[in-house]
Amino acid sequence: MKNRIETSKKNNIWRIILILFVLVQPILDLSFVFNAKVPYLFSFSVSTIVRYLIISVVWFYLFLNKEKKYIKYLLAYLLYIFIHCLLLLTLKNDNYQISREFFYLLRFLVPLAVLYLSSKVVQRKKDFKVTLNCLIFIISGSIVALNLARYSLGSYTHQLTRYNIFDWFSLGSRLSFLDIATKGFFMFANQISAILFFLVILELKLFIAKDKMTKVEMISSVLLVLSMVMIGTKVALVGAIIFIFLAFFIITFCNLNKDKKMRKVIIIALVIAIIIGSIPFSPFLLRRKDSDFRQKQTLEQKEVTKVVKELDRSKNNKEELVALMSQKYRVFSIPSQIIEEAYPYKEHPLFWLKVFHLPYQERTNNRVLQVLIAESIRNDDKENNLDEKDRILREMIIFSFGLGVTVTNKTFSIEKDFVSQYYNFGVIGLIMIILPYLYIAYQMMIFIILGRDRKKKVGVLISLLSFGALASAAYFSGNVIDSVFVMIILAYFAGSEFKKIKNENIDNSEEYRAFFRKIYKSDFQSFVKKEIIKKKYSAKLIVTANPEILQKSLFNKKIRQMISNKKTIVVADGISIVKASHYLKYDVKERIAGIDLTKAALENANKNGLKLSVLGTSQDNLTDFSEYLTREYPGIKQVDLINGYVRDKDFAIEKIIKKKPDIILVALGSGAQELLLYRHLKDAKGCLMIGVGGTIDVLSGNKKRAPRVFIKLNLEWLYRILSEPKRLGRFLQYNLPFIFNVLSIKKRRKK
Repeated sequence: MKNRIETSKKNNIWRIILILFVLVQPILDLSFVFNAKVPYLFSFSVSTIVRYLIISVVWFYLFLNKEKKYIKYLLAYLLYIFIHCLLLLTLKNDNYQISREFFYLLRFLVPLAVLYLSSKVVQRKKDFKVTLNCLIFIISGSIVALNLARYSLGSYTHQLTRYNIFDWFSLGSRLSFLDIATKGFFMFANQISAILFFLVILELKLFIAKDKMTKVEMISSVLLVLSMVMIGTKVALVGAIIFIFLAFFIITFCNLNKDKKMRKVIIIALVIAIIIGSIPFSPFLLRRKDSDFRQKQTLEQKEVTKVVKELDRSKNNKEELVALMSQKYRVFSIPSQIIEEAYPYKEHPLFWLKVFHLPYQERTNNRVLQVLIAESIRNDDKENNLDEKDRILREMIIFSFGLGVTVTNKTFSIEKDFVSQYYNFGVIGLIMIILPYLYIAYQMMIFIILGRDRKKKVGVLISLLSFGALASAAYFSGNVIDSVFVMIILAYFAGSEFKKIKNENIDNSEEYRAFFRKIYKSDFQSFVKKEIIKKKYSAKLIVTANPEILQKSLFNKKIRQMISNKKTIVVADGISIVKASHYLKYDVKERIAGIDLTKAALENANKNGLKLSVLGTSQDNLTDFSEYLTREYPGIKQVDLINGYVRDKDFAIEKIIKKKPDIILVALGSGAQELLLYRHLKDAKGCLMIGVGGTIDVLSGNKKRAPRVFIKLNLEWLYRILSEPKRLGRFLQYNLPFIFNVLSIKKRRKK
C-alpha cells in the first residue's frame, strides 16, 4: 500500500512538471527571449538552457529506471550525431562548424524526452482539456488581445503594427498585408500557424466528448479561429476553414454531443469568424492580391527575355557573364539578399543563369531557390574535380548524413521541412528524428482499424488528423520540425495518446479462436455428403463465413452467440479465411463457396422433391430465379418467394416457417441474413437455413459469376471488385482489420 502511495506521488509530481513545462513553451518562444538584451550563457539563449536542463533530468530518470528500449534509441541517436559530425569533417567545407552541428542535433532530444515522459506518466482525464485550453488561451488569446490593442508584431515584418481587425473595415484597400497580419509577440508566424493548425484539429475532440462543452471551451474555439485569421498565413487560414467544416459536420451529422444550445452558439461564432477571415481586406487575401499584381507587372516586362538571351551569349566567359549579371539581375525580381549574399552570383554565375531561365513563379519562390541552392552545394564536387571513388564516397556521405545544417544555413536555410532535414542530416538523420512519431502514428492507425469503441476510435482518428495537419504545415510552410517549441507540444499530445492506446490492450484472440475452431475443416464433397444430401433435415443454420461476418462478430454479441450455437454450421466461403486458418494452424482444407453450396442443396431438393422458400433480393430477380428453378430443378416445390424489401422481415420468416419448407434461403447481406435466421432457428424444425448473399442474383442470370480463371486462382473477390468498384470500400472496411488481427494474433502467440 505504501509503495502504491509513493508511486502515485511520484507520478503526480512528474505529471505536474510535464504539464507546466509544456505550458511554458509559448512563453519561451516570445521574441524578447531571443533579444540580444536577454543574458546568454555559453552562446545559448535562456529558453535553450531551460530546455536542456529539463532534458538532462528526464534522461537521467530514464537511465535510473533502466528503460532499455528508450536507452537503445537514445544511444543510437547519439551514435548518429557522433558519426554525422565526424564524417562531415571529411567534406572539408569552410562553413562547417562541428560544435554548432552537435548542439543543433542534440536539441531534437528535448521533444523526445517529453515524448518518453508523457507516454509513461499516468494522466488524469481532465489533463488533456486543461492543457489544450491553456495553450490556446496563451497563444491565441495573446495574439487576439495584442491585435485589438494595436500592439503586436507583424507576421512578416517583426515590427510593431498600428492596426487591428476593425481597421480592416474602415481603412480597407489602403492597407497592405504587411500592416495588418499580426502574430502577437511570437518569433515566427509559420511556426505559430503550424501549432495552431495542430491545436485546432485537436479541439475537435471536445466536440465528441461526453461532457457538455463549457463556456471556456467555446471561447477557446472562437479565439483559435480568430487568431488564425489574424496571422494571415495560408496554413493558418486553411486550418481555420478545415476546423469549421469538420466542427459543423460533427455537430450537425454525427450526433456525438447532444448539447443543442451550445451547438447553436458555437456554429454562429465560428461562422462569424470565417466571414471575417474571408472578407476582401483580410491579410491573406491582400497578400494574394499583392503577389498577383507583382507577378503581372513582372510578366509584362519584355526586357526579361532579352536579358536572358544576352546572358546566354556570355556564358562561356565567366568574367563577362558576372559583369553583365551585376547590371541586369534586378530584372528577374530575385531578392538581392539571396543573389548577392546567400549564394553570390559572382561565385556561381552559371547556377544563376539556369535560375533566370525558370518561369517567374519558380525563380521568385524562396522555397524553390533554397532547394536549388542546396542541390548546387551538394554537387559542388564537380567543380573540385574529384576522382570517381572520392565522388561516390562523397555522395554516399551526403545522402546518408547530409550536408550539415551549419553549411546550408550559412548560405540559405531550407524552409520546407523533411526536404530541409534530408539535405541537412541525410536520410539516416531524417529517419532518426521522425521515427518515434511515425511509430506512434502507426499504432494509432492499428487502433482505428482494430478498436471496438466507436467514440474512442473517432478520438484517436482526430489526433491522427492533427498530426497529419502539423506534418502538412511543416512541409508547405516550413521551419516546424526544427522548432523545439512546436515539437515539444506535439510530443506531449503524441505521448499521451500513445499511453491511452497501450492501456486499451486490443486483443481479439479469443473471438478468432472460437471462430476458427467452429469452421468445418474438411473438403467440399465431404461436407455435401454429411450435411446436404438428405431426405429430411434437422434444424440447422449454415453460415458461409468471410472476413466481413467475422469482423462484425467482434462488435455484435448476437453474431458471436449465433456462431457458437450447436445448430450452427460455419463454412469458409472466403479464401482469406482458409489462408488465415493455415497461418494460425487451424488448417481448413479448402474453400466452400456459398454458390456451390446452394447448388448442391438445390440438386438434393430436386432429387428428393423437397420444399424451398426464399427471402431477399428484388422482385425481378426472384421472378427470374423462379423460372431458373422450374427450368433446372423441376422437382423442387416452390413454397414462398418473398423479396427483401418487405418492412417486417421477421414476420416474413414466421410466415415462411409456418408452411414448413425443407430449405430456406435468405439473401439480405452478410450478417443481417444470418441473424434473421438465427432468431427463428428454434421454430424451424426439420429445416435447413442458409444465408446466401448475392447467390440468387447470379443464379437468376442478372449477375455474372467470376470466370473460371479467377475462381481457380482464388481471385473471385478481385473480379467482384473490378465489376462493382463500390465493393472496394466494404472490402477494405472488413478485410484490412481482418489481416491486422490475424497478424496480431500470430505475433502474440510467438511471444
